[in-house]
Amino acid sequence: MQFDGRFGVDDDKDNDTFLFRRLRPTIDGKIGDVSWRITPEFANDDADLVDGYIDYKTPAPVVVRAGQYKAPVGLERLQSGSAIVFLERAFPTELAPNRDRGFAAYSTLLDNRLSLEISGSNGTPDGRDATNVDFDGEPEVAARIFFEPVPGIGFGIAGTHGEKISENDTRTASTSNANAFLPRYRSPAQNTIFQYNTGALADGDHTRFTPQAYAYVGPFGVMAEYIESTQEVGFESDTQAFSSDDFTNKAAQITAVWSITGEDQSFKGIKPKNPGLNAGAWELALRYSTLEVDDTIFDLGFSDPNKNVQQADEAAIGVNWVITQNVKLMANYTHTTFDGGASKGGDREDEEVFSTRVQLNY
Repeated sequence: MQFDGRFGVDDDKDNDTFLFRRLRPTIDGKIGDVSWRITPEFANDDADLVDGYIDYKTPAPVVVRAGQYKAPVGLERLQSGSAIVFLERAFPTELAPNRDRGFAAYSTLLDNRLSLEISGSNGTPDGRDATNVDFDGEPEVAARIFFEPVPGIGFGIAGTHGEKISENDTRTASTSNANAFLPRYRSPAQNTIFQYNTGALADGDHTRFTPQAYAYVGPFGVMAEYIESTQEVGFESDTQAFSSDDFTNKAAQITAVWSITGEDQSFKGIKPKNPGLNAGAWELALRYSTLEVDDTIFDLGFSDPNKNVQQADEAAIGVNWVITQNVKLMANYTHTTFDGGASKGGDREDEEVFSTRVQLNY
């Protein structure tokens, strides 16, 4: 359970709010070589499925998974929501797939230092889950290799390839179809800062490529990743004939965290040496992340530069108090600047947000 407070700093917009960011009871179990997990989400306006999969541990060092699961791509996306050091993930996660539906295989070699993952699934738009139905019938393949030569220090590469088609012989283009296959990028305050114009549609190949790394040494940790998402998009309107082009959007981030009270950092978070209200563990986190939208999208009229940004740069600082392994309090300040996104060629107003979180996980 994550209960957040989100407050705009020095603005005149009435967007301050309290909300449940995550509310996810989990049911999992195991019988022999078969295990499963079911995780619903109750934090939104209606119930939804987050995870729902079955794993089978084969005689070989391979686990086969079927159902809905995190696609093996984005590094920060693969980090548990209870272990992230900022309330919201950075811009690269907006380009990576979230949860998808299909089959996957996982293996670890060299005494668990080398991880290999491959998935065949329905395919998702950037930063989103797969839809309930695979509207276009086109699969997406994802793969990831990650090497950790010593515990806490690792690097790897991941990517996806598939097709996304908003329009075919049985389905005409529409806003809902476009939304199922085209991205809508969000700011750290979860405001939409980029989307395609009405009339845009997914029209072919979609490929992602992301190198990634982390290093956790004693009380210090650093995570970094870069991602490119290249997608073929078509556009047609009453005033413009059909056209199609490939666009490449990019994002990068680097996050540093320090355990002020001396606990060892890890990808899975920290464990307080002295849990309790009178002690606990304290950590300080810093982050820089950036999003760059392909300029050609605006040059060809696929998106309106008076409404959508061409670039966003975020700087963030966070302080976390891990009272016990089950209870964590978080406070973040993020400052995001934008290129474009305002009328007459201007820049969208800077976004300054102070956020808090009370987290309970067990």
